[in-house]
Amino acid sequence: MRIHAKRLLTPQGFKENQTVVIEDGVIAAIDPAQAEHDLYADILTPGLIDLHVHVTGGGGEQGPSSRVPEIALSELLLNGVTTCVGMLGTD
Repeated sequence: MRIHAKRLLTPQGFKENQTVVIEDGVIAAIDPAQAEHDLYADILTPGLIDLHVHVTGGGGEQGPSSRVPEIALSELLLNGVTTCVGMLGTD
């Protein structure tokens, strides 16, 4: 699969008009060649990692009104988070 993006975020910074080549579910190459799929998006980034998520909610030290609700994993995915470390307890 070849996916084109106007701007691609890499560890070295942004690259303009790049194509990500995916083979067997792994990024095999990045090059400016034509792509099968154009995202029609401005920026393509890797999945984000959130190292501090209260998946089951948190807080509550000042009573029930200060409690933070749990977060659905689908909310994380919709915002680009593909990996998270769940925290238990309160801050």
